[in-house]
Amino acid sequence: MKTNPAYASLAYRKAIVQFVSSSIKTRLLGLTGEPTERLLCDDVFPVDAEVPAEELVDFIGELNEEEARLDLEMNKFEFTRRANATPEQRQHSKKKKRKKSRPAGPEQAN
Repeated sequence: MKTNPAYASLAYRKAIVQFVSSSIKTRLLGLTGEPTERLLCDDVFPVDAEVPAEELVDFIGELNEEEARLDLEMNKFEFTRRANATPEQRQHSKKKKRKKSRPAGPEQAN
């Protein structure tokens, strides 16, 4: 069985966001020790080229928001094996099937 392509796309994006966030934290901010790299911006004067830590922290905040948004979207998918489903989930599934198979009677037409 393959992963639903829509879910996989969200999961891949989440992995990218997590990687970028982690890389910035460890390599540029040095949250696990000393920073090992500097990020330079080519669009400003050389004296201002090093991207300030505040900008990096703000960007990490945006990445965190994106990760939370992706989590919400991923949580809309349901992955449950019938054999492993709880009795409540099985009962809920049976109710859904019964509702779909019943023809609409006059009392339901309103």
